[in-house]
Amino acid sequence: MRNWKNIFIRLALIAVVICLLPSCGGLSGQKASLPTPYPAGIRPLLLAIYHPYPDFSNLPTEVSPLPSYTGWTVHRMERDLARMRDVGFDGVLLAITPKDLANPVTVDAIGQFLALAAAPSPSSPTPTYTPAPIFKVGLLLAPSKPVTLREENVTRYLESKNLLSFAAVLKLDGKPFIGFSEKVVLMPDPYSTCSCRLFGRDWPAMPSGQDGGQSALGKEGVQWVRVAEHGGSSPVDWDEKTTQWPLSRRRGNAFAEGLRQAFALQARIIIVSSWNNYSNGSFMEPNTLDHDEMSKVMRNILNQHGL
Repeated sequence: MRNWKNIFIRLALIAVVICLLPSCGGLSGQKASLPTPYPAGIRPLLLAIYHPYPDFSNLPTEVSPLPSYTGWTVHRMERDLARMRDVGFDGVLLAITPKDLANPVTVDAIGQFLALAAAPSPSSPTPTYTPAPIFKVGLLLAPSKPVTLREENVTRYLESKNLLSFAAVLKLDGKPFIGFSEKVVLMPDPYSTCSCRLFGRDWPAMPSGQDGGQSALGKEGVQWVRVAEHGGSSPVDWDEKTTQWPLSRRRGNAFAEGLRQAFALQARIIIVSSWNNYSNGSFMEPNTLDHDEMSKVMRNILNQHGL
């Protein structure tokens, strides 16, 4: 009996040692992949708020995009699309103002961006049996000051400029999507040919720097995720202590937690604020402050959840 007892003890010790090996993930320091909370074959729509003409006026001189830019050139469009695809985004909400739409040059640039978004990714293998999905672009009317707009007029104007006919246009319920920020007083059109969504009414309002973030799913399963805790449209207060690394960015910890929460809630549409809104400190575009740290954070979280 004593020999059998010793054998059992040795086998138990061997089992413990095996479980501590790196291949078991015991003490390897690597996090095991988390099972996706979504049903098989289901993936959330990941969108980023994207500004064609971001405001750099509030930035300290040592903080800037990498590489720096001043306009919305075709070269920058191609670079931004490639970067956002690589991070894992399915599309963007293109933040434009009524003033932008009144500028023929900007309207042409929006058309160029939509055409490039519909083109195959340069990194995609060719030929391919399963082409990568088209990168989606939703138009988001985001004026800097409150304005009243008629849904019917906006739709007709965008249709007249052929901005809703591109293959890359984001569609909801089979109709082109048009978003409106909280600063828009929207006069609805019951017979609209588009799927219009007003933030703060149809979808949750963009989180601001004063609130604790979105704690529950909004209508249609929409969830906001902030790169930094400022969010919203409130300017960030930069000073000598925070320009090295703003506390609100927390090395991506807050961003990672926001993504995990959105996945746990099984959000259908996840909107990240933002790719390049520098005025509020919540941006993830590679920059001189923390380089591509936020992109790495998002890729790691997506990989952990098998998305």
